[in-house]
Amino acid sequence: MDIDIDQGADFLPHTKSMRFVDRVLSFDLEQKAGIFSITLDAKKPYFSKNESFQSVWLIEMLAQAAAGVFYFIKSHENKSHTPIFGFLVGVESFSIDEPVSNLKPGSVLRLEAKMNFDFFPFGIYTCSAHLDENVLAKGTFKFVTQEKESSH
Repeated sequence: MDIDIDQGADFLPHTKSMRFVDRVLSFDLEQKAGIFSITLDAKKPYFSKNESFQSVWLIEMLAQAAAGVFYFIKSHENKSHTPIFGFLVGVESFSIDEPVSNLKPGSVLRLEAKMNFDFFPFGIYTCSAHLDENVLAKGTFKFVTQEKESSH
């Protein structure tokens, strides 16, 4: 599996400027895990005007990877394709293990996310961001989800 987010995977309700994940590299339904990538873009808000990476954005990037895992699981379970929104409600044990000064426009991050707990509407995911073979950041993310109300 290699899906360009702009060409078919509609799992992020974000505007283009806030959609950071750009590729789905793989997804394993049985393991409830996915691998995604981000090619860092100087025009996105995670870079300051002098192109230094702002580390706080790693949380949003990993949350988007968790959203991808949730989307693929629920798409498989929910044949009616009722839109479901996820809201990040907590982050635990988050750490940045490598200097973010290495992140430049054009760098490619590999994001890994795995659903560890799903008791709808609650979910817990472990996520990590990798630069080359090094773990850049990791943490546990908690979400609550809600079905989108129909506008009938």
